[in-house]
Amino acid sequence: MAESIKALQPLPSLGRIDVRRWFAPLAIVAAAVLAAAMHDQFPSLASYPEAATLPVQDWLSRLFDWLADELSFGLFTFQDLMDWLVAGLAVPLAVSRALLVSGIPDLGVPPLPWWAVLAIAGLVGHYVGGVRKALFACACLAFLVLFGMWHTAMQTLALVLVTVPLTAAAGFTIGVLASRWPRFEWALAPVLNVMQATPHFAYLVPVVVLFGFGAVSGLIATAIFALPPMVRCTLLGLQRLPASAFEVARMSGCTSWQSLWKVEVPEARQTILVGVNQVVNMSLAMVVITSLIGVTGLGYELLNALERLRLGTALELGVGIVVLALLLDRLTQSYANKPYIHAEPHRQWAARHAHAVSSGAVLILGTLVAVIAPPLAYFPEALELTVAPGIDVIVRWITDQLFHQLRAFNFFMLSYLLIPLRDTLENIPWVVVVAAVALAGQIVGGARLALTVGALAMMPAVVGMWEPAMRTLYMIGSAVFVCLVIGLPIGILAAGNERIGRAVTNVCDTLQTFPSFIYLIPVVMLFRVGDLAAITAVVIYAVVPVVRYTNLGLRRVPAGTIEAARMSGCTRLQLLRKVRLPLAMPEILLGVNQTVMLGLFMLAIASLIGTTDLGQEINKALSAGDVGRALTAGLCIAIIGIVCDLLLRSWSDRRKRQLGFA
Repeated sequence: MAESIKALQPLPSLGRIDVRRWFAPLAIVAAAVLAAAMHDQFPSLASYPEAATLPVQDWLSRLFDWLADELSFGLFTFQDLMDWLVAGLAVPLAVSRALLVSGIPDLGVPPLPWWAVLAIAGLVGHYVGGVRKALFACACLAFLVLFGMWHTAMQTLALVLVTVPLTAAAGFTIGVLASRWPRFEWALAPVLNVMQATPHFAYLVPVVVLFGFGAVSGLIATAIFALPPMVRCTLLGLQRLPASAFEVARMSGCTSWQSLWKVEVPEARQTILVGVNQVVNMSLAMVVITSLIGVTGLGYELLNALERLRLGTALELGVGIVVLALLLDRLTQSYANKPYIHAEPHRQWAARHAHAVSSGAVLILGTLVAVIAPPLAYFPEALELTVAPGIDVIVRWITDQLFHQLRAFNFFMLSYLLIPLRDTLENIPWVVVVAAVALAGQIVGGARLALTVGALAMMPAVVGMWEPAMRTLYMIGSAVFVCLVIGLPIGILAAGNERIGRAVTNVCDTLQTFPSFIYLIPVVMLFRVGDLAAITAVVIYAVVPVVRYTNLGLRRVPAGTIEAARMSGCTRLQLLRKVRLPLAMPEILLGVNQTVMLGLFMLAIASLIGTTDLGQEINKALSAGDVGRALTAGLCIAIIGIVCDLLLRSWSDRRKRQLGFA
């Protein structure tokens, strides 16, 4: 009880201002404010001088032109190497598409019948999670069949089934190497940070320049995007193994290779499989985005429907993507949580692998039926369902009934809140913004962090992307503020009531499986295009981490501390405000961090509905094939994310130290 009462003592504050420690950043801020007031005399301090801008865009474009046109290794060129890579990846992709989409026309063999794929999915579901998962898998695929999305869904699935194993294998290999060589891990860490902070769009332009348009380019872009979580999970799993595992391997006389495969990987299995689950989810999200470079499937059809404002069809396709995402997510989650079963050599191979044998039998039977009786391979079109016309009627009714209210709300938000905020931020001198970021770094992490974030904050100005970077900052700032206003109360309610907590957790789990394109549908329906629509889409997409981490942080407050607070006479409001929220602050800050990252990703997607930020720069570069512009804009978005990550993580670590958690 004494420890619980001690926890109720006033939490350490940031302390009195140490003038000697903060003299440099405060002097910078004062000088910046003075320069802003004297902008006529010092225009270069108010607006970054164009003559000092580095032509990074041109350098990157020339680099890729040199790679594609001039780099040679003697017997072959760099472009030859890329062509061989494309040819190699086209083989498994062709096999996957032949099984699920096209068949083998030259031999008169159609693709697998829908019922055969459904049966194989049921067997996989039964293997990883029993009867309930088998029924769930069959129900998901049956939905795609009934609503006429089978062909397009199989195009998407064929690409995912090739991308995931290749990405998981590459990420696993890199993670193992990093766990063995600390210097390689040290060099790899910043690369992974930049890759995870760079939005989807930025990967498309260089991939198109090197590999062209089509399914293989989509596969490569998806693999690059989904690689970091697999590397991190593999590295995390192998580094957190208990020392006893290595001792057992050494005592058994294992070589390094045997120790890896017989001890370390089995012990780290669950963490590594979490990485595979993340690869699946990120691959499906990226496959939808690759529709912009000609990859056919559900994402391509959804993009066409959105461009034509066929919202009923778009919503139907969006639900199809969600169903496919839920199927893959739940199956991989169940496999990750499945207990490890040791081999039983006394049993026959067929008995030990009954699900694989049954799947092979269904594969052969389905192929034979498709060849002998082709009509049995396809679901009758007369039995297909659609709700798109009904949704279009509802959308028109909502638009007609709420037209004036939505228009007035849109006008109010833009005219009195968003546009003034944007103009204010754009008119702040760049030196003031950089100095403010450096000061924040000084407060939460000291001089080294101040120099780091200050230098990073200056980069958009140095590369000539300051104005779109400020528009991005205004949009992500607005969205994160709204996420906090919405997410914190929901997280508090979820932590205070078990029933509400379970419902909120289920909703959060479902929302996190939705591909980003889905969130454009309701905002286009309500607000058409523009900043308000984009910010609303970001809020819907990125609010989940705030809710989840607030709930988690409040639930982790020690019960003894709460009891001591009650015995001290705290009301429920005082208990929340003075005890639970301060103790949960480290987790809440991590949730805000994740919200910023997800919001930056969504902003890039939202450029499709009319924004003027860095995402729009990437979108324009994609249309023009300007790889330098796309990569520069993508790196600027990554810089915003990295600066927020450094500040919020440092603040979270500081709070943990103050609370005695670290």
